[in-house]
Formats: sequence, C-alpha cells, structure tokens
Amino acid sequence: VIVAEATTCRRHIEANHKVKYLSWAAMNGFMSMLPGDMKCRNAEAKAGAEAQLTLDSYLQQQPIKECIVPYTDPVFCKAMIEWLVSTDQPIQALEHPAFQNMMNISAHAKDGVKIPNRKQTQQEIVNMFKAQLSKLHNHLNVCILYMEFTDFI
Repeated sequence: VIVAEATTCRRHIEANHKVKYLSWAAMNGFMSMLPGDMKCRNAEAKAGAEAQLTLDSYLQQQPIKECIVPYTDPVFCKAMIEWLVSTDQPIQALEHPAFQNMMNISAHAKDGVKIPNRKQTQQEIVNMFKAQLSKLHNHLNVCILYMEFTDFI
C-alpha cells in the first residue's frame, strides 16, 4: 500500500534513510524536515521564547538619596512622642540635660544628622570609657604625687 502522506514518508526516511537524507540536505542547503529534527527545533524555539530576557547589562545602580524631612514643630513633636513610646522612655527623658544637649547640637546640622550604627556606637562608647579611665588615672597620679610631696613639707 502506497500512502502519499508527507509525514509517513518523512517517518520512513528518518527510520531507514536518515544518514543519506541528512547528507543530501547539508549538500543542498536544505533544512531537515524529519519529524525528530522538527520536534527538536520547535522545542528549542519554545524554550527560547519562554526564556526571560535579562536587562542586567542595561541597568545601573542608582545612589540612594537620603530623604531629610524639613523641620516643623508638629513633625518634631510627633517624632519625639514616637521615640518616647517605641523605646519605652519616661517623659522626663526629654528634660534630661544630655538629651537637650544632643537636640541643640543636632539643631545646627545643615544636611540632617547621620546616626551611627550599633557597632560604631559601641566602639565610641568603649573609646570614651578608655579616655575617661586615662583621665582618672592621670588625676589620681597627680593627687598621689601631691600627697607624697606635702608629706615631706
């Protein structure tokens, strides 16, 4: 029985004459129409269409701009109350001289205040503690020398 259907003929060629067909197709610049080759091309085209293109080469990192909120009394009052509540501070903390000194210093900042992170703050506390110990050590040495000197008089 001879069948004139193209797919049956292509299946026969693929099963029995694949090497000859592929060499003929290559010599004549013909794209293979064998079912297996077409299936591979379709799968590659589908995978290529489904693959998301990347924009990495076109994108550039933008610098982060700090947003400085302009000062107004209501904005400051709200921020102050939020700080008190969120850090569980007593209301008297606002009256403490160290807090008021910090606020007066920060009020003179032109471009906002850069608050150090935990590690930087911890290191600064250690540095201040060492400096205070050194001052105390020097003060005590002077006092001891003064006491020893007055004992001879």
